[in-house]
Amino acid sequence: MPSNQEFVRFMAMWALVHETADEGWKAAVARGESPGGEGEASGPGAFVDGLAAMIAEEKERLKTELAAAEQGPDVPSADLEAALESLRFEVAEVRGMLESLQASVDALTARGGDGAGEP
Repeated sequence: MPSNQEFVRFMAMWALVHETADEGWKAAVARGESPGGEGEASGPGAFVDGLAAMIAEEKERLKTELAAAEQGPDVPSADLEAALESLRFEVAEVRGMLESLQASVDALTARGGDGAGEP
C-alpha cells in the first residue's frame, strides 16, 4: 500500500503537469490574440494559436452567459450543474485535441526542419 508521502508526491507531479499545460495554453492564447506580436504570422503554429484564442474568447462569452443564467430564477441549479459538467467534459475533449494537434504540428515542424524542402 502506498504511503501518504508517495500519494502527496504523485499529486504534486499531477498538479505540475497541469500547471505546465495551463501555462502553455495561456501562452498560445496570448500569441493568438496578438496580431503581429510574438506569434507566428502564418503556418501551423499560428493556426493553433489562433484557434486557442478563439476558444478562449468563446469561453469568456460562455462564462458571462452562465453567470447571467445563474442570476435568473428560471434556471434550476441541477440543470446548471449538468450543463457545467457537460461543459467540463467538452473542454477536456477540446484540450486533448489541441494537445494532439500541437504534437502533430511539432512533429511536422521537426520533420520539415531538415532542409529537404519536401512537403
